[in-house]
Amino acid sequence: MGQQMRGRVTMHEIAPYTVGSQVDREQWERLIQMFELEFLLADHDVGVVAAEAAWLHQATGGVIGALRTLLRKAQVSAILDDKEYVDAKRLKSAQPDWQSEYSAKVAQQAAARPPKSKPTGRRRSN
Repeated sequence: MGQQMRGRVTMHEIAPYTVGSQVDREQWERLIQMFELEFLLADHDVGVVAAEAAWLHQATGGVIGALRTLLRKAQVSAILDDKEYVDAKRLKSAQPDWQSEYSAKVAQQAAARPPKSKPTGRRRSN
């Protein structure tokens, strides 16, 4: 990013959502439901997309921008097909963007790594 652009914006680093605990999964599902509430589709039932929360996390790596893009693509597809709802089939047929694919790959690699050991807080004696 150039100096002129940096002077006009404030960067905020946002870590991807995780689903490692029940609380994390519930937070991810609530986020999806908030997006669903904003769908401008007359026949869409809120909760249908949230039921695919695990798949959405896998597909997006928990990145909110990637989630938004994937949901938008599914909505546009529904509109172009004269449908007023997004279901699991339409959702999974939406082509993920590059960021989604990359984020999902990074998340899968991180999940496959063994957890780092935490320091014990003890100091070495010399």
